Amino acid sequence: MDIEWRKRLYGTNNFPTFKIKSVASLISEAFGDSMLKILVVASILSILIEISNNNLRNNGWLQPASLILTFLVVTIVSSISAHNC
Repeated sequence: MDIEWRKRLYGTNNFPTFKIKSVASLISEAFGDSMLKILVVASILSILIEISNNNLRNNGWLQPASLILTFLVVTIVSSISAHNC
């Protein structure tokens, strides 16, 4: 009788359960930022224009490609880090 009363008064002695997000859902949340979407689309357009104009002779496509690669690496590393916390 006393135990049931204490459970109603103070609650159970359990930690609350938290829903852990998957790494894929964290990555998709990172891609949800509109500014990042604009940067990625602008980089892809820059690569396509550079390839069509110079046919890969010059290295003008390297800068937008490195921007996309940097964005992907930072997004994946931060998502994995957030998942492990």
